[in-house]
Amino acid sequence: MNTLQVVLDALVVAQSTLLTGAVVVMAIAARGYAGTAWGNVLQPITVAIAGFLGTTMAAQLPLPTAWYLVAATAFWTVSVAAVALATYRLDRMTRGVGA
Repeated sequence: MNTLQVVLDALVVAQSTLLTGAVVVMAIAARGYAGTAWGNVLQPITVAIAGFLGTTMAAQLPLPTAWYLVAATAFWTVSVAAVALATYRLDRMTRGVGA
């Protein structure tokens, strides 16, 4: 195993660890603000981070390339849709347009 591969593996482990922590923190924040305008914004962000974590973790599984591409595409699609929803909700909240 060469040095570059070791560094890349270490970065993937670090990314997975940080994303796992971020999912936990966001879930706590979303739960704490449940029923409020901020809670509506935070809920999809939790889903987005979980999707990014899923993509990172799928890369570590011994999946055939085609299966990995399907899984990664699904996780990223969910993440992007969740970020778009959070952005929409934040925009509406900051402009004072309904909940």
